[in-house]
Amino acid sequence: GQEGDAAGWRGWLVFADTDGTVVDLGCGTGVLASVLARRFDDVVAIDVSAAAVASARLTTAGAVDVRRGDGLTGLADASVATIVSNPPFVITPRSGQVPLYEYRDGGAAGDAVVAALTQQVGAHLAPGGIAQLLGNWESVAGQDWRERVGEWVAASGLDAWVVQRDVLDPAMVTLPVDTPGREVFDALGDLHLALARQAGGDEFLAT
Repeated sequence: GQEGDAAGWRGWLVFADTDGTVVDLGCGTGVLASVLARRFDDVVAIDVSAAAVASARLTTAGAVDVRRGDGLTGLADASVATIVSNPPFVITPRSGQVPLYEYRDGGAAGDAVVAALTQQVGAHLAPGGIAQLLGNWESVAGQDWRERVGEWVAASGLDAWVVQRDVLDPAMVTLPVDTPGREVFDALGDLHLALARQAGGDEFLAT
C-alpha cells in the first residue's frame, strides 16, 4: 500500500481496550506507537532496523519501550494483550541487480514475513488477546487466496477476519518505490514479473 493508505489504516487500527501490553511490531519511525501510547499505559515498539529503532525513540520521546528485535522472538509466550503490525509491505525480489531496502522488505523473500508473523502471532497473545495486521501476499495460480492465507491462520490457532483490500499486478508493486535511477527501476519491474511467473500467477494481493 501507499503511505496515504497506511496512514488512514492507523486511524482505525486498534479495536481493543486493555490494561495489558500492546506491541507495535515493525514500528518503523514510531508514529503508530506514539498514537498507541496516548491510549495505553504499556506499549512496546519493536523493529529489526537499528535506524528505525533510533527514529522511534525520538518520535515516542520516552513514552514507549522501543526495542530492536527480529519479529516476535523477544516476547514471552501468552504475554501480550494486543499485537498490531504493518509488516514490510513490498514484495522485493532477491537479486544482486537491485538494492535491498531495509525499511520495506524485512530481509525475507516473497511474502515470508507476513506468513511467519500470521502463523506465530497466536503463541504470544494472552487469553482473549487480539492481533491486527496489514500486509501483502502473493497470488499463486490454482490456489484461492482464502486457502493460502487460511493455512497461515490455521497454524496460528486463532479465529480471524481477513479482508482483501487490493489486487495489484507486479508493475504496480514497483511503481510507488523510490529508486536511484531508471536502470534500477526497470530491473525491479523485470524481477517482479519473473517472481510472479515463478509463483504461477500475475498478481499480488494486499489486505
